[in-house]
Amino acid sequence: MRLTLLLFFACLISYRGFAQGTFTLQGETDSIFNGAYIHIYGVDWSGLNPKISDSTQVVNGHFSFKGNLATPGLLLSVFTSGEPRAITQVYLEARNMKLTLKGKRWQEKGNAVLTNSQSNSDWQELRFLNEATWRTLSLVYMRRDSLTRLQPDYPLVAINDTLKKLKQQMLKTETDWVICHPKAYISLVKLSYSIFNDLTPERALDMYNHLSSKLRSGAEGVALRKRINSRIAIRPGNIAPELTGRDTAGRQITLKNNRDRYVLLDFWASWCGPCLEQIPLVKKFRAANQSKNLTIIGISLDNDIKKWKNAILENELNWVHVSDLKGWKGEIAINYNVYFIPRNVLIGPDGRIIALDIDLDKYVL
Repeated sequence: MRLTLLLFFACLISYRGFAQGTFTLQGETDSIFNGAYIHIYGVDWSGLNPKISDSTQVVNGHFSFKGNLATPGLLLSVFTSGEPRAITQVYLEARNMKLTLKGKRWQEKGNAVLTNSQSNSDWQELRFLNEATWRTLSLVYMRRDSLTRLQPDYPLVAINDTLKKLKQQMLKTETDWVICHPKAYISLVKLSYSIFNDLTPERALDMYNHLSSKLRSGAEGVALRKRINSRIAIRPGNIAPELTGRDTAGRQITLKNNRDRYVLLDFWASWCGPCLEQIPLVKKFRAANQSKNLTIIGISLDNDIKKWKNAILENELNWVHVSDLKGWKGEIAINYNVYFIPRNVLIGPDGRIIALDIDLDKYVL
């Protein structure tokens, strides 16, 4: 009941317009930090903001930072590198803000107070609503890890069921909050980067359409709509989205040139440990289906062309490879909703998607 009332009254909040531009952050700390260096680092899931990584010295309990934002808000890590050590996170906006840091335990509630940022107030509110559930979830995870270390064959059905229910509870709290706050930038953040892949595409689209037109029309809103469309497009039975990429020699590779063949799109990267561990399974799948007219196209999320090419040679990956060298932001990765690797997509001779993330050790064409 308490949670329901909190969400109800929160819906009555009116939101200011969003601003993109310059932010100033005036800070105050306890005198124990005099002479210490305060560091800031921007956590930018959108990839739209200039990199924010800066430091300054505390003088007479004060410090200040200035920078630019391309999005309505940005999660900022604030921390010290020496003694005493302290860390917290706040949500910036392109405004003049004041950050008051109390004591040494900045991460505790009430010890990092940021004024003149509605996004920070919203973010803190939502964290508070899920705080108890998150703590319980963490404890259950710890218990499961301890049990599996002591007894690898311990039955985990009940524990996993508890974890599932706790995650569903957190998801419901966040979805309810987003629906209740269609004008809040944090609603767009949560829908884009937190709960997106826990929702069906239809549910994500419904929540997206519920957001304010201002949020939907911004760069992040447009990108979110594209991701929703991608999830709908890559359902089994649909025609696979066309892809065009350059191989290691710079030649253009397209999906349409592989019609009448089975095609396995294998998303990986040279820096991805699990991807490298899975290479023997990819080779096994290829060998088992050589007579089935199979083409494998490795799609790398690398940024470094040298590391990409070296990984192909060193691991003897003797199939077609493409990469736009843009990491997670590459067009192919976005069109196929790649948010983890290794990931694969199996496409039939008719150009339709057969399955996502097949078990390479057991799947038979």
